Amino acid sequence: MLSHFVHLDNRSVHLFDTAALLFRGRSDFIDDCRDLLGEVLREHKAPVAMGVGACVIALSATYFKTTFALSWAVTSIDFDRTQFLSAITAAIVVQLIVQPFGAVIATKLDLKKAIIYMLVLEIIALPIMFSLIATGSTKLAMIGMALASIPHSLCYAAMAGILAKSFPVQVR
Repeated sequence: MLSHFVHLDNRSVHLFDTAALLFRGRSDFIDDCRDLLGEVLREHKAPVAMGVGACVIALSATYFKTTFALSWAVTSIDFDRTQFLSAITAAIVVQLIVQPFGAVIATKLDLKKAIIYMLVLEIIALPIMFSLIATGSTKLAMIGMALASIPHSLCYAAMAGILAKSFPVQVR
């Protein structure tokens, strides 16, 4: 018995009962979901792997560009926290300006090439960013973070379109 409840008009309805009410007579719904998931895993392995990889790299890069970089710069390079947060803010502004172009680039290039180009540029930009942060100069740190934000924002902006193009409508 599930311990979760949904409260409606001061009445408690068991979550399982709610699901049973919603899907009563709809056992085919569960079968359809199972069939679609099977189709995705059987027939679309490459796009799923590419999508998962791209998402993991993009999210990891976000962590390295902000949280890790802030911690490292403040503890190891002796940046003032406010100073470095200014560099992060400048990078976010660059990201907002550049991000719309990622969607345009993704529509112009082949799907696989778009992901590869953007991720390779991002992987190249991160060490350059950390090298510029290591100088201890706030201006160079801002430039490094802004440069690293360009491929990152292009990739992130294109991600939804790329993933949508990867799968047929019935699978989405």
